Amino acid sequence: MNAALYLPCAVLVWIVVLHKLTYVVRDGRNPGLISLSVAMLFLALTMTVAVPAVWTGIDAILGVPNLSALLSQASAMGFALTIHLLVLLWLIPEGRVAAAVRWHLLVGTLILGVMVLLFLRITPLPEEPTDFVVRYAGHPRVATYLGVYVTIFGAVQVRNTWLCWRNAREDRPGWQRLGLHLVSAASLLGLVYAVLRGLDVFGRQAGYPVQEMEPVARLVIFGGVVLASVGCTASSWGARASAAAAWLRDHSARVRLYRLWAALHRALPHIALEPPPASGLHDLLRVRDAGYRLTRRIIEINDAIVELRTRLAHEAYREAEDFCRRQGLSEAAVEAYLLRRALAAGSPSPTPPVTPPRDPTPMSGELVATEAKRLREVARAFRRVHGF
Repeated sequence: MNAALYLPCAVLVWIVVLHKLTYVVRDGRNPGLISLSVAMLFLALTMTVAVPAVWTGIDAILGVPNLSALLSQASAMGFALTIHLLVLLWLIPEGRVAAAVRWHLLVGTLILGVMVLLFLRITPLPEEPTDFVVRYAGHPRVATYLGVYVTIFGAVQVRNTWLCWRNAREDRPGWQRLGLHLVSAASLLGLVYAVLRGLDVFGRQAGYPVQEMEPVARLVIFGGVVLASVGCTASSWGARASAAAAWLRDHSARVRLYRLWAALHRALPHIALEPPPASGLHDLLRVRDAGYRLTRRIIEINDAIVELRTRLAHEAYREAEDFCRRQGLSEAAVEAYLLRRALAAGSPSPTPPVTPPRDPTPMSGELVATEAKRLREVARAFRRVHGF
């Protein structure tokens, strides 16, 4: 089970590490970015060493049975402390960053020293790459080592859970807030893991069947690693996800307006700033500059609506509007009906306007979304008004 869970986790985290290193190369002076990269590196080492084949390979090379237990757990401690530093860097003034880094390095070194000293006191035990904690938790010196480890690890995870939750409540961008919530959840799972490992140590003395909880502990590790990996990269992939969602929204909105726009363009070819698409399929395949093209389409349709209204005399316009009201039609249906009437009325003058089509003026995202929604409703109604 270790290989089935830990190997995918290791691969996932190494992908995150490589991704973050590309940012470190570009901005190597950002302490938050460096801390995040180091944290993910620690997590990658934790998961990699825990893979049974890697565990036994390291121990065979170094000639120390179960040394990989120390390496994996020390890396997990390094991950927890670095996450604590990372979140703390977002809360403290810039002038205190160097002191916070030094303090964490000192505390990390002291904790590592204690873990190494306690591990070296353990007499050599048979290699156990899959169930080291469960199998040897009853050994007095192993129990001492594990007791100190899970106590410190659990305390750091309590602090991380609270800090991430507190930081997520600040006024931060949405994806960063989501990332902090995910890391907070991962830290909470880390605390659960520490409790389960504490049961391995202290529950064995009370006769508790600790072996039965081992699958739960491994699933907790898996969940924590996934949440931490996703949460620590939320700002990066979140921005891309937002951009992809915005492109899809704009592209879809523009395509839905094609039939209305095409009908208006046939009557008023001069509304097009650029050469029009040859067909609906061609329009669908125009995938670049989705936001610009949607804004352009909204402006062209609105320009056509304004011009077409001049084809109806005021009395005819009021008559058509009153007819739609009596029928209980929506505002969009009224607009569509009037467009149909105006198109049927023909041009009042054979001379096309000399005013060139307008280039898209800056429109807020909210205004574009509102106009796109309104015109989609008009477009739907436009297809249904033939029988009025």
